[in-house]
Amino acid sequence: MHKLKIESKKNVFEFIFDKHKIIIGDNYKRRFEIINSIRCFFNKISKTEYSSIKNFKNNIYLNENYLENRRHYFFELGIGFELSSDLKLGSKSILLKYLEAVFEGIEFFDDVSNVNRLLDIFIKEFFEEESGFGNLTLNVDVQPINAKTLIKMLELCFLKECFTTNESDLTYEDNILMQLEMINKISALSKEKEVFAIINVPLLTKKIYEKICELEKGVALVFVDFIEKDNFLSMNEVYLLDRIEIDLMNEEELFELQMNHEKNLSLEQLKKDLFTQCDRFIANDYNIDE
Repeated sequence: MHKLKIESKKNVFEFIFDKHKIIIGDNYKRRFEIINSIRCFFNKISKTEYSSIKNFKNNIYLNENYLENRRHYFFELGIGFELSSDLKLGSKSILLKYLEAVFEGIEFFDDVSNVNRLLDIFIKEFFEEESGFGNLTLNVDVQPINAKTLIKMLELCFLKECFTTNESDLTYEDNILMQLEMINKISALSKEKEVFAIINVPLLTKKIYEKICELEKGVALVFVDFIEKDNFLSMNEVYLLDRIEIDLMNEEELFELQMNHEKNLSLEQLKKDLFTQCDRFIANDYNIDE
């Protein structure tokens, strides 16, 4: 079990979870504050004069320890993902982080060391008779193959049913599942870093939910507008961001709410009653396969 605490301006948000937290509700102002605070933390947005005067905070703690963002890959997943843009391997590319995880430490492999030696010999022999310019000699060194140089050499595209494809061919589920599959692979491959993901999905389908559950190590906060058809969530996964704002796994908050509740309810019954509020976010009329 993990505890995540986010200090945002003068507010504090706490999430208790095993692998992920499903944040559901229509309090979009609070949602924006949580997401924006996390984004600013990982992007190292500098503190302004205004925030200093107001004594605003922007800190994240995981299990009571200040979160070191250099030890995490930070991702924002959602319907804004553009496959063709991600293939360009910019600094925020999910695919770039995946390739870095795949090729991590590749320069220490024997085969790569041999290739580097042979390439160095070949280049220097090739230039041996062509490197003189009067009383000057052109010295040539070969940049050794490592994860960074190897990634620059790659030409990438995605195939579907043996044909090249881009985001115009993807369904809503394809788009989200592809992103989740990449961060799951990054999580499994990376030895040095863990994943911290904000997953913003307007419609949480069963397939997307199951893929989220596969995340091996890291933190995933899943912001949801609607649940497809039936409520397939478990109570302990849910953080209500509604008229009542509460983590259904936080017994201290539940106990405090129970003490102030107008009805004499057991803690378990209160938790069940709160969980039923998720039902109003079930999108029974949605069918994303058509």
